[in-house]
Amino acid sequence: MKKFAVLILLFALTFAYSSEVNYKYTSSIPVEFVPLSKVKNVDELNTFLNKNSLTVFCFDTEPINEDILSYLGIKRYAPPRIPDYENNSLDENKVYYTSDHKKISDGVYEIKENKLLFMYPTSLNDKETLDIIGEYVAKKGGVFAYINKVPPYYKEILVSGVAVNKIIPDENGEYAIDVAGRKIKVDMLEDEIINKKLKHIKALEALNISVSYIVAGSEGIDIVEKSNVDKDELEDLYNYYWFKKWYKDNYTHLYFRPSKLEDIKADDILALSYYPLIYVDKAPETFRNDPIGDYYPKTISYKGTIESGYWEEGAKSENNYHHLDDGEPYWTEEAEEPSKWYYEGKPVSVKDDSEMWSRYEYFNHWFVKNYGYALARGCNGLFLESSDKNLTDAILGNYNKDLDWKLDSKDKVEYLVIPGDRGFEIHEGIPIVRVPTPLKEIYGVNVVETIYIPPEDEDFGVYIADIRDYDKNLIIELKENGTAIVSFKDLAKWLNKYSKNNIFYNGTAIKIKDNNGIKVTLFKKNFSISNYAFEEFDKEHCKYVIVNPPEIINLN
Repeated sequence: MKKFAVLILLFALTFAYSSEVNYKYTSSIPVEFVPLSKVKNVDELNTFLNKNSLTVFCFDTEPINEDILSYLGIKRYAPPRIPDYENNSLDENKVYYTSDHKKISDGVYEIKENKLLFMYPTSLNDKETLDIIGEYVAKKGGVFAYINKVPPYYKEILVSGVAVNKIIPDENGEYAIDVAGRKIKVDMLEDEIINKKLKHIKALEALNISVSYIVAGSEGIDIVEKSNVDKDELEDLYNYYWFKKWYKDNYTHLYFRPSKLEDIKADDILALSYYPLIYVDKAPETFRNDPIGDYYPKTISYKGTIESGYWEEGAKSENNYHHLDDGEPYWTEEAEEPSKWYYEGKPVSVKDDSEMWSRYEYFNHWFVKNYGYALARGCNGLFLESSDKNLTDAILGNYNKDLDWKLDSKDKVEYLVIPGDRGFEIHEGIPIVRVPTPLKEIYGVNVVETIYIPPEDEDFGVYIADIRDYDKNLIIELKENGTAIVSFKDLAKWLNKYSKNNIFYNGTAIKIKDNNGIKVTLFKKNFSISNYAFEEFDKEHCKYVIVNPPEIINLN
């Protein structure tokens, strides 16, 4: 019972962080999913129990009607203590169990034919749940199949990004810079150090490992684009990776072809707080004048009206400059006063100070110009530092009565990355990947910290790190164990394609809308395996994983 109670907690955590990209599945028997907390009374429960569909009941985090639990033969008790488990709050939870029903799997029971009960929170977006349902359907003589959320011959997907910056705010930095009167501690990296790290990372492309380069200014783009892998770097990588374990019991022998691999270049640049460097990303008015040249991009001005306008190269820019004194340590290591907004060196009015804290609304014009620079300079995606509605509306071009400027990003950006729970959506043709933010504030300024969320059950994982901390060995180890390592651009393309795909059963065959570069898990008794390529098949559990399937999988 200790194990089962812990299982409930783990499933609840997994469910809370599940991806928004739902599995595409089909079944010869219609499947209906019913959390028990949504069933109001026994009469409504009987309505579900008498349907012809395969009904899947499950526990969830909401309270369940006691009459329903009793009717289903589910008992509960509160254990006095769960031994060897440090979370004391779990002693307070109720543990449910049942012994009248046929066991299908751990924590899964058949109430009656085509009626299953999962004694833990789950959903039809959980791979293990689909596998249990699929085996059940197949052993009843039916057919069940789903499109996997990972490419052929991979069991997981991890999106990988590295932040490339010359100047990085650091509480223990050896240098300080003066920005509009603010003295900020920083670390300054030499081009030679960055290039050395970039060569190691770019060489991973030779192993079919893609990485996004997250930059916060044009100097970052220049460094990434000009840096390239030399032949010695590739040879070192191949000597290290010459004979490696790949997936399960298979080993791969790699052959080095310098002619094909010596011209590896970055192909995914993701702009974060672009104008112009990461340490001054809070407002345009941080500057006393708009910098032109050197590390900075050419000035891009906006012509026309709010309703109708366009970007062009030019020398015009706004003339109002504010800065935020965030009470950070100065040269003396002491904070001067509480945080406050300043204009031309003087504190702004109380009213203006209050409004300026709504940065994405008050500095709307700057954030539009900010990311306009990035698109004009040439990047693949935009990394928004916040999911604030004013910022997302401004960048996506949505109507918002509080905003004066909007960015015409449609057909100008390949994808967006926005902070939030892991997930994916499409807004007017623009793919949007959501990931937990890797940003940390130092002196009121955003910097990229390492974030690593392992992939699990085919939901994509996330690995983002500063170039100083990017772990190439971690990436290679994951690759060796069957994880596809992709850039944000690759992930956006994969999820965009998956979200538009579909699979259905027509009574004699499985049909797939887009069969290019996918794998399908099929459950069926006595399935002929002679005509297909398999990543896995398990006749005992009626399970067949078909790689690169045809558009029509005949089942007769």
